[in-house]
Amino acid sequence: GRSNFSFLQGASHPEEMVTYAQALGYRGMALCDLNGLYGVVRAFQAIEYPSNFLVQSDELNRDFKFFVGTEMQLADGSSVALLPIHKDGYNNLCQIITESKRESEKTFSNLDLDILKKYGDDLLAFALPPWKEDQLLKLREIFEDRLYIPVWKDYTWDSLQLYNEALQLEARYGFELFATQS
Repeated sequence: GRSNFSFLQGASHPEEMVTYAQALGYRGMALCDLNGLYGVVRAFQAIEYPSNFLVQSDELNRDFKFFVGTEMQLADGSSVALLPIHKDGYNNLCQIITESKRESEKTFSNLDLDILKKYGDDLLAFALPPWKEDQLLKLREIFEDRLYIPVWKDYTWDSLQLYNEALQLEARYGFELFATQS
């Protein structure tokens, strides 16, 4: 999810997101702010040094997994969420963010497929809707079996339409689907 560090995109502080996820019994969560890693430090601190005012001791889950990631907007307007598999992937993710920020306005991105080709190793990629088949096929060339299409059902017409579209993409091209909350 996005934190309030994704201006006008997310509402909750990273600490609140972690605390609430733990209170709900989640085993982990990924924080993917828009075009950067803005909230990851605060989220990590909330896991490592939880506040006694916010978390009851019986709610603490020491096995809680926190995944660092970002949602990157490509120059063509499409978006992809990227999560590192390990340390080298984190280094590649930082390079992607740095390269995409060059010669772009604050909070925006000039990310193109060439940058993803150069630094796409050791990253999981989640292509976000709306999907364009030609773009998905190009992303598959870069990420191979590490490309996923997230799906969710929140009982809105939009999510139902996207869910059906994702099922068609899975059937037609064999894309892997990934269940998420949104």
